[in-house]
Amino acid sequence: MRRCCKLLQRLTADTILWRHILHSRNAARIQSLLFELPQRPTRMDLARANILRVLPGITRQLSDGAYIGEYTAVRSYEALRFIERRMAATRVERRLTLRPGIDEMRQRNLIPRYGQALPSGTILVMVQSLNRAMKLDTLRRHLRSRISADALKERGVAKIQTVTSYNRALLPQAVLLEKRLLQSRLSSKLERRPSASTLEGMKVLRSDSSSALLICPPIRDKVQFFEGVGRKRAMTCL
Repeated sequence: MRRCCKLLQRLTADTILWRHILHSRNAARIQSLLFELPQRPTRMDLARANILRVLPGITRQLSDGAYIGEYTAVRSYEALRFIERRMAATRVERRLTLRPGIDEMRQRNLIPRYGQALPSGTILVMVQSLNRAMKLDTLRRHLRSRISADALKERGVAKIQTVTSYNRALLPQAVLLEKRLLQSRLSSKLERRPSASTLEGMKVLRSDSSSALLICPPIRDKVQFFEGVGRKRAMTCL
């Protein structure tokens, strides 16, 4: 400042002003930046994020600002981490022993079948690429041999719909309108069909008991006969 502007030379030489800037103003700014602004995480937040490595039961020391780097605390934390790692390794080993073998995975088609041993990485990639190419060639051959759209239209399988202008917003309304037209035509056809009494008068529908027995005779006697045979066999075995 003294070299840039001659008017500031007196301010740079003022020891009282500089003492105030260093010890009062800057200290207050540092204090506010470190402890008052919300963007700086607390010791509890650092402990939850596993940045400040402490034992899980010393929340009171963290909130009070006490020193947590004693020898016993560090050794206890290292022992706890060692036990957790050993337990995790034990669980992984137990899961690995329970997983199926290579032969069983081949039978389930989880891994490809390439003889007794898996090929190297380069050969495996080539084999997989060849299999994909063969499947793609088979799919293309089937697509070439399928019936064309014109043949389906001639047979009446595919519906012919003429679209003059395509509008994405009106497409759901068009589908809903076609559905309602089909329901209307079906309802009108159902209303025109004859009733059950009319069909009975025309001898088309028979709902009396004698006709029902002719169509589906009773099976109670047969059921009783086979139940008796089963009971006789059971008595004979005893």
